[in-house]
Amino acid sequence: MLVKEVLFDVFYRLKKSSSYYGHGTNNAWDEANWLVSAIVKRENLNIKKILNKKIQKNLLRKIRTILDNRLTYKIPLSYLLYESYFAGIKFYINKNVIIPRSPFAEIIKNKLLPWIKIENAKFILDIFTGSGCIAIALAYYYPHLKIFASDISFSALKIAKKNARHYSLEKKINFIQSDIFKNIYQNNFDIIFANPPYIDEKKLHKLPKEYSYEPIISLKAKMGGLFYIKEILMKSKKYLSENGILLVEVGDHQKKIMKMYPNIPFIWLTLYCGGQGIFMLYKNDLKNLF
Repeated sequence: MLVKEVLFDVFYRLKKSSSYYGHGTNNAWDEANWLVSAIVKRENLNIKKILNKKIQKNLLRKIRTILDNRLTYKIPLSYLLYESYFAGIKFYINKNVIIPRSPFAEIIKNKLLPWIKIENAKFILDIFTGSGCIAIALAYYYPHLKIFASDISFSALKIAKKNARHYSLEKKINFIQSDIFKNIYQNNFDIIFANPPYIDEKKLHKLPKEYSYEPIISLKAKMGGLFYIKEILMKSKKYLSENGILLVEVGDHQKKIMKMYPNIPFIWLTLYCGGQGIFMLYKNDLKNLF
């Protein structure tokens, strides 16, 4: 078979299936391109150059095996390929970490403009780092930053450190095992990034099957999904520099948060590449509220 024939066969099988897209792609065509490209060791942008070439039989078998597992068991492609992309950077992924898909990627690639001048920042804290994608993307694009990244999961931190070593960034990022701020002792962070679990634990069973393969600790939160968000709002001011900025992803909780905290001047960031629910606050916005 030619590569293009395999590509279209994968696409049609994905399209006919009940698979959910939201863990690295949002449609069957992109997922087919990703799978075929990954196995033939080509990037998506270059696959056109080999469309009319015959595919090796062993690679064809591998593609079909992965596709069968994707379709039959609804395993996200990232876990089958052990890879994911965030902010244009490739990461090693396994089931010990949530699959990177935060809209923080767009903000990081755009230099945090127009809200923040990243060149004026020095110390960064990334809590709930998971695979390390936010911390590593920041270190990769902005080498002047000194970054601290924390997670409660030792297994997740092993993956994050592996990813940092792959890009020779292990000296730029200090990884800390910590439950939110518990083991964070520095208090002069210019920016704190937080992508906490925010799915209501009562609604987990309603999610597509693909989510069941991710670590539940990275998804669910008590108090209707707001537990960690509240903790961050209450405690983050202690760790921010005088002009420090807090950035938090909250998914679809924007209306609930604004209703719960009507006196906090949340700045909701405009996103153009998908995703929703990232707010920004200055330390001064938090000083007199808790």
